[in-house]
Amino acid sequence: MRVTAIRVEQTRSARARCRGCGAVLPQNGVRLSVAAHLPETGQATLLYHPSCFQLDPAVVTSYAAPLEPAAWPGAVQLGPALLTQLKERMELFARRTQARRAAEAAAQRAERAELAKRMDAAAQQLRAAQASVGREVIVLDDEQPAVSRDVMSLLPEPLLAAGSRAETKAAARWAQGALGAGCDSEQVRRMLLLPLRFARR
Repeated sequence: MRVTAIRVEQTRSARARCRGCGAVLPQNGVRLSVAAHLPETGQATLLYHPSCFQLDPAVVTSYAAPLEPAAWPGAVQLGPALLTQLKERMELFARRTQARRAAEAAAQRAERAELAKRMDAAAQQLRAAQASVGREVIVLDDEQPAVSRDVMSLLPEPLLAAGSRAETKAAARWAQGALGAGCDSEQVRRMLLLPLRFARR
């Protein structure tokens, strides 16, 4: 949910219900009107009793309104006690949001580090596979048999779209050799995205 604005306004009828507690908002009372974008329905206006209003950092992905309740349009209609209560809740929301973002950033760093570790391991296996056939660059000739469809499916789209016929054949032969040397298909697919050089005899 993305919160774009919050305003304090008078309840004009007794038909709307509080998003927090579900009770009817009394006519001529004070309510909070929250402009938000919901994943399910898009733009919406959420109504709350001031005493029920609380934002959950796990639900709110973006917040653009002022954090200080006194800065919300119409805040003069709230008494000092409610303003103090809302200020404490918004400060708690800000702290929890900051902690959530820090945790997400740490998780992303850990994921990148794990991916780099896997890529290093795959590169080591690839070098071992290349050493097992005795050459760093795969050299082809026209007498070699065709590769299987399974091997061709590993070739990246940019190579198929822009590579020459010789480059495509070389990549396919190399992939077939790497698979035969014990590399799994995901490692081969990733290695084909690296700047490996293929030559034609």
